[in-house]
Amino acid sequence: MKDESKTKKQLIEELNLLRLSVASSVKPGIKKNGLDSEQDVTNHYLSLLNESSDPIFSFLHDGTYLFVNKAFANGVGKKLKEIVGKKIWDVFPKEEADKRYEALRRVFQTKELKEIEVRVPRKEGDLYYITTIKPVINKNNEVAYAICISKEITERKKAEEKLKRYSAEIGDLYNNAPCGYHSLSNDGTFLRINDTELSWLGYDRDEIIGKKNFRDFLTDESSKIFLRTFPVLIKQGFMNNLELEMVRKDGTPLYVLLNATAVTDDAGNFIMTRSSIFDNTERKKVQDSLIESEEKFNKAFHNSPLIMAITSINDGRFLEVNNSFLKISGYQRNEVIGKSISELNIYVDIAQRDYIISKVLETGYLQDFEFTARTKNNSLLQLRTYVQKIELQGNICILSVINDVTERHKFESTLRESEERYRNIFENAAEGIYQSTPAGRFISVNPAMAKMCGYDSPAEMINAITDIAAQYFVIPEERKKIINLMEENGFFRNVEYQVYRKDGSKVWITVNGRAVRDSAGTIILYEGTCVDITWRKEAEEERRRLEELLRRSEKMEALGKLAGGVAHDLNNILGVLVGYSELLLMEISELHPLRRHVDNILKSGERAAAIIQDLLTLARRGVALSEVVNLNKIILEYFQTPEFESLRSYHDRVKIETRLADDLLNTSGSPVHLIKSLMNLITNAAESVSGSGK
Repeated sequence: MKDESKTKKQLIEELNLLRLSVASSVKPGIKKNGLDSEQDVTNHYLSLLNESSDPIFSFLHDGTYLFVNKAFANGVGKKLKEIVGKKIWDVFPKEEADKRYEALRRVFQTKELKEIEVRVPRKEGDLYYITTIKPVINKNNEVAYAICISKEITERKKAEEKLKRYSAEIGDLYNNAPCGYHSLSNDGTFLRINDTELSWLGYDRDEIIGKKNFRDFLTDESSKIFLRTFPVLIKQGFMNNLELEMVRKDGTPLYVLLNATAVTDDAGNFIMTRSSIFDNTERKKVQDSLIESEEKFNKAFHNSPLIMAITSINDGRFLEVNNSFLKISGYQRNEVIGKSISELNIYVDIAQRDYIISKVLETGYLQDFEFTARTKNNSLLQLRTYVQKIELQGNICILSVINDVTERHKFESTLRESEERYRNIFENAAEGIYQSTPAGRFISVNPAMAKMCGYDSPAEMINAITDIAAQYFVIPEERKKIINLMEENGFFRNVEYQVYRKDGSKVWITVNGRAVRDSAGTIILYEGTCVDITWRKEAEEERRRLEELLRRSEKMEALGKLAGGVAHDLNNILGVLVGYSELLLMEISELHPLRRHVDNILKSGERAAAIIQDLLTLARRGVALSEVVNLNKIILEYFQTPEFESLRSYHDRVKIETRLADDLLNTSGSPVHLIKSLMNLITNAAESVSGSGK
């Protein structure tokens, strides 16, 4: 076993004793401890060195191994013959060999003892030793060689490495902890501080340790708090959850929560503090935000225009009400808080309260529920409520947000009456009322308009007409003109146009309309009224016809007056002509050659008199004469007139034949007018014949 209880100094002394014993204590011929010779003694001590559990070896000045024991050979994993006489570099890797030789060189140079820590690389695991190098001085006061004794420290080295790692971990934990750590002297000066706190404050360690007091980083208010509490910490030994406001290097606030203990010596004297601080900034912000939120909630709750109340779900007692509740109910706050709903007799129908409770217990809320409530002066209100189940201090409560809809109910009732009146007007109006889309479809028409257009119902008209311009307007362009008017002016007045009825007939209407726009100003529909003016259009047409007849009558009257004057003058002339013709006929015999000419003059005069009679009739100064005549006789007489002779001479290629009925009955008429009519007919017939004919 390794004698680990011996110190390095003891091992060196034992080695020296062994060396002296071997070198000088044995004289020739003298036995020592039963040994026969000096060689026996030397072998004895070499055997002891060789069997030592600690590696023992010696070097020459150039690093050659002079002696090694078994423990050394076993330690490096080689045989003795592979080491003795070899240099350090033959046994160890260069880095380790250089380290050993450098220590050996200094021993030879300084003649002083030296200790080094060495490593022996092995596959199964490195070994570590503390090696003591002792120079051996010869008679010339020179270092002849060096004796080395190694003490294995592998386990200690592992423990040290483990301790070093642990210390590093502790240091890392200390410096990089999620909280700040520091230690203060009895006057508050920083003795120690971790990296976390340094990063929070924005300083380097050299700027703080021994130079800054903790109060240097506190606001005035927090500094006063620290001055009051620091002596208490020293006295009682601890301090917990002290809220302070620190100031970073850049001037921004750092809210912290400080916990500290006092470190004392065995006599109880104060040495320093051991303190931890936690960044309380976010919590402070949350806390301030919560306080601000609570203040905002209280302001919003109490000043809300909506009626709000918080009641206990069990007994219905009021826990809180806002100003709107007090204003509308007529109560003072002290008359409500702590009182129950039943005590104040709020609900007209308590079953409504029971229904609210049941729904809240079932679903957690109830919305848009209307109920009738009673005020302090017994006035009745119609209220709409939203109810939410909430928990306050472990108690189940109800938050009620209430809207007074009393006026709205009155307005809705008035609106319904107004809508009913409007519907009655719409349905029973004598004039047509309509609404249509810009795309060209009717949205609504009243019965009067449907009837005006020949439909049995408004629905039939709306469904039948899918294109107003094409199916409704007689002239489709009229609708475009109306739309342009509404886009420009927003309305139009008294525009007249024709529309089709269901049966295809046309009706005249006069229309007033306007454009309805949305909030963006876009036209969403047209609406207006229309009246059937067909009767007026027909009356106007009849009036125009009568006016035309009147104008013609006036013209005829003027012509009649002119014709009457001319006829009067001609009548005087013809009277002389006819009179003298009759006298001549009375004087001339039937056989006289001139009698036929005189007779023609007389008949022409009589026909002229008939024409004058027509002019007098036109002028309403004469009356057409009517007598019994025979048409055959009228025709034959016409053939004897100069007018017929002139017609035959002018149309000599036209042959005129007569086919008269012998039994033709007489008729009543004006001989003159009949002859004139016959003359006009024959003349027109002759003129219509191109070339020869009959």
